[in-house]
Amino acid sequence: MKHPLKRILVTLFLGALLLASASCHSDSDPGLDSVLFKLDTLGNGLLDLQSQTGEVAVWQIATALLVVAAGFALIVGAALGSRARRAAAAFRREGKRPGDSEESL
Repeated sequence: MKHPLKRILVTLFLGALLLASASCHSDSDPGLDSVLFKLDTLGNGLLDLQSQTGEVAVWQIATALLVVAAGFALIVGAALGSRARRAAAAFRREGKRPGDSEESL
């Protein structure tokens, strides 16, 4: 399963709901209000956790894209440096630039 934490939280939520609904007390019992408040708090916490998980995923994707872009820039830079090195070596050997024609000398 993709999200074991989500499954655990949902199971805990449903278990707490089951325990709260299986009481033998009347509706005027103050303990029931406390349990319902705790269930609402747990549900809100679950929603906050889901939104935070989505934000983390966005940053992970952004980081992965930046790493790929940096790798691409490294490869392009290496290719340009190699081409410049070969052009400089040809200039030293022949005394002219690779793009120059005979007429311009």
